[in-house]
Amino acid sequence: MTIASMLLPSHRRLRQQKLSRSERLVLVFMAFWCAGIFAFAMYSSGNEMRKVDTSVYQLMSSEDGAASSMDTLVADASISSAVTKKAQGKSCKLAVSVKDTHPECETKLQYLRKNWKVDTCYASYGVKGDDCTILIYLSEVEHWCPRLRDRQSVHRASPRIVEAAIVRRNLTHLFEKILTDDKFNYEWIKSRIASMWPRWVQAYDDLMKTWHSVAREKKKVILHLGLLTRQSKLNWTQKLATGAPLGELVQWSDLIASLYLLGHDLQVSSQTETLHKILAGDKSRASQCPARSLYADMIYLDIIGLNQMKKLTKTGFLKYACLLRVLDSFGTEPAFNSKNYAMSHKLKTQWGKHNLNPRQFFTMFPHTADNTFLGFVVNTVDPSSVSTAPRAPVSLVYAKEEYMWEDKTAYVDVVREFTEVHATVHIDKKLTKNRIPPYVKNHGLLSSEDLQSLLQTTKLFIGLGFPYEGPAPLEAIANGCVFINPRFKEPKSRLNTKFFADKPTFRTLVSQSPYAETYVGKPHVFTVDVGDTDELRSVLKEALRTNVSAYLPHEFTMGGMLQRLALYTEKHDFCNGAPGIWPPREALRVRVSQKGESCNSACTQLGLLCEPSFFPLLNTVEALASHDINCSGGTYAEDIYHPSFERVGKECVLQKNGLLYSCAGEVSRHRVCPCRDFVKGQTALCKACI
Repeated sequence: MTIASMLLPSHRRLRQQKLSRSERLVLVFMAFWCAGIFAFAMYSSGNEMRKVDTSVYQLMSSEDGAASSMDTLVADASISSAVTKKAQGKSCKLAVSVKDTHPECETKLQYLRKNWKVDTCYASYGVKGDDCTILIYLSEVEHWCPRLRDRQSVHRASPRIVEAAIVRRNLTHLFEKILTDDKFNYEWIKSRIASMWPRWVQAYDDLMKTWHSVAREKKKVILHLGLLTRQSKLNWTQKLATGAPLGELVQWSDLIASLYLLGHDLQVSSQTETLHKILAGDKSRASQCPARSLYADMIYLDIIGLNQMKKLTKTGFLKYACLLRVLDSFGTEPAFNSKNYAMSHKLKTQWGKHNLNPRQFFTMFPHTADNTFLGFVVNTVDPSSVSTAPRAPVSLVYAKEEYMWEDKTAYVDVVREFTEVHATVHIDKKLTKNRIPPYVKNHGLLSSEDLQSLLQTTKLFIGLGFPYEGPAPLEAIANGCVFINPRFKEPKSRLNTKFFADKPTFRTLVSQSPYAETYVGKPHVFTVDVGDTDELRSVLKEALRTNVSAYLPHEFTMGGMLQRLALYTEKHDFCNGAPGIWPPREALRVRVSQKGESCNSACTQLGLLCEPSFFPLLNTVEALASHDINCSGGTYAEDIYHPSFERVGKECVLQKNGLLYSCAGEVSRHRVCPCRDFVKGQTALCKACI
């Protein structure tokens, strides 16, 4: 039956009413007019529903991220319709299991309940302040929460043109187009990259012969070297002339070289003005919501640069947070990273409280499992080309600045009993006191090539205890030296050492180079209490008798760093709320700690490493039961020790705050520890990772 037939009286009825011809025509006209109005309404409704399906896609793909008022209204209508249906089905409440699969979901939900009006971008995505619209936003835009059941996303990501990363073999573009915002800041970096570039290219070619990686996507990468900015007041240009520790610049140089060689699109800044110009290209930078299309895939900076970026982006910083990779030499433990936890436990540090995923902090050495090991490259010749012939009894002291020699004369005197003593120290002529013993042959500051030549004629490389965890011992070992590594009578930490007092870590150093002691060891490294002269003499005699060949762990070679960076740029995703993406879940090995034992210790005692990305996979009673840890019940708490349990009473405590999953920390309970294996010489990667 048609609309007209329902509204139009039959001919029989019209005749019965004995209407005139003109009256009948008017009635027919009115009937068709009503039918037209009804049909138009139905068509408009259908058309509006079709517009709903595409409106948010149009919003997401708009070039400048700005939505028209009509687009916003349509997006709101779409979400409102979906919310109504979900509300009727009572599907907008979070399940308890969300804490396991999406640990940050509840925290983000609570935040937006209170703050959804602070930025109009939330409303443009359809957020209205109720849990349903917030959850749709958090699941389909920011991905912190699971998608609502039976819901087809209207927040489609904008189409992205994927471009393959093509290896770059020429430095011209890097030097003339990228490293340009400050001539003096990049001099040392350019010099290092240029001198090593032929070996970088060869290392890439060699790696590809033995490691068949999958096709890589070209990423947009911003790098901001905060330590070089004027605002940092670190005066690196002056420090370079005095032989100051260069570990940070070494790491930045090798990171830039790796990413450029791997074919990624780089923008580099060493001044805040340059960073401001780079970010000015992102028209949505002041918004708290993610950009409609990604302005960058990742942003590398240091702690100084992180604080500078916060000031530049202000409220918009939150949308960049998950893109950050923070170069952090000594690491940041979860206890110091969580602002609320650090403040409530009175943990004082000016370098922490950033509320990032702890794995976003990239370290110099693989010393903090909760962070990511970035590393650096030891600049040396191929160790296999270094002569293995016996060497004369010559020592080179590891201390480029004069102050490092203070109170070390008695120690160096013992070394002198067995060897000639050489040094490469910058002497400030303005100083009236010279701490270097007169028998030391000081070569002054040397170029990299001259230093390597000296190391290849040196038998012992003598550590004085400082600088902590520097790259020089590995360089000496790679040139065939034996490293004398001072052991500390009392481990160094923030509790007893001024240098570490403000560092965001409770980590303790038992020697000057814990990595060399743990991962290299004898015959290349002898760790000794240099204050015990009898032990020192015994160790020096043994080291001088030992004939060693040059050695360098793969993870500190160019090939090792290229392999890590290739996987990190392809696999790391800190913007997706779901855990366990990488490393692969099959790498998980569950271990239970002793009471008072950290997960770091529980894993390493079994030849494994703690893997914090797997903690969420163990954070339910059901998950624990699958690993033969049976709980009488489970409660949630915010502390770095959970998940944990008591054997007596079988009480389990699960982690409430995803930022506090931590491999560090000892407590009088049994901790449930996620461990993994690792590739020898490439500790950052599990065997299934490559």
